[in-house]
Amino acid sequence: MSGTFQLKNRDELKRRMLEVFRDQISGLPEDFRDIFADDMVTAFQNRLLILTKIQSEKLTEKKD
Repeated sequence: MSGTFQLKNRDELKRRMLEVFRDQISGLPEDFRDIFADDMVTAFQNRLLILTKIQSEKLTEKKD
């Protein structure tokens, strides 16, 4: 897995985050909703990177 999502995939994830949390963030201005969605995608990306790193380290330990 690469270190970053492709822009197309990131935009799609942001769109889906906005869909999922539509009711909860409906009172926010549009620019805040965009910031929220971007932050959620960034957090998701970071979590995936960490879990991938941990998995890779565990596989390396098993080989030793």
